Amino acid sequence: MKRPNDTTNSRRAISKMTDLAVAAAAGRQVDIAVTRFGSDERFAELSADLVKRIPNVHENHLVEASAIIGAHVGPGALGITVSPVGG
Repeated sequence: MKRPNDTTNSRRAISKMTDLAVAAAAGRQVDIAVTRFGSDERFAELSADLVKRIPNVHENHLVEASAIIGAHVGPGALGITVSPVGG
């Protein structure tokens, strides 16, 4: 059995994360944040993709995770936060 390479797994994970964020927005006005730890060229691309797929983005933030978070998740980690505007 051939094991998928890390690039394939990473792309699938980012795609799934993006789909979940779009579903969480559910057409509402939301703020989004893309968080990373370490150098990652996908950071800005992921943020731009979210803005395209979520029509009601109020604010879009690009955030660097703290060293404490980085110690647990490791370099290259990405995360997405979706927060409804106005409760």
